[in-house]
Amino acid sequence: MSDEKETTNVEETPVTETAEVTESTESQPESSTESTDQEQSEPDFNSMSASEKFSYLGSRRMGNFKVTMTREDLKFIKNTLTGKVEWKGPNEAYLLIISFISIDGVLQHLDQKNAKQPVEFELSSAAIESISHFLTRVTGKGVESAQRLFAISMLLRPAMEKIRSLDTQIEQVKSELKSKKSEENSDK
Repeated sequence: MSDEKETTNVEETPVTETAEVTESTESQPESSTESTDQEQSEPDFNSMSASEKFSYLGSRRMGNFKVTMTREDLKFIKNTLTGKVEWKGPNEAYLLIISFISIDGVLQHLDQKNAKQPVEFELSSAAIESISHFLTRVTGKGVESAQRLFAISMLLRPAMEKIRSLDTQIEQVKSELKSKKSEENSDK
């Protein structure tokens, strides 16, 4: 892949309408499309202690999520990150770099001939959240570019919803742990 900036013409690029997202806590190459056994079976939460639940949910939250997009979708995100987003401070600079590296890594493993064929790949929750954050800051003009940006953001939405769901579950377990700790302290 050359260092030249890839450009995507919004008018010529079809909008991908569907995306599939599954989560994975195992570290696999981002181009892998194999499912893990962990994805297939959920542990019995009733048999887990609150601290075990917290640990399990935390590792899932920091794991990878499988996303399905086309090469053109990924190029659009890469181009957007390269030239259309503003960042402020070292934290956002770091997030932009992580997002760019993640997307570029996936693009390097994809077949260039099948740019319109959806492929499944993994991104870390940090990369997904960062990309989503920066896409919300993009400004533009015209219906075609608005449709393209909206379609791309919808491809990330299922993964973002899974991440938010895990955040909610983690907060519930934290609350459970906090109340148990309060009960233990009041019994003393």
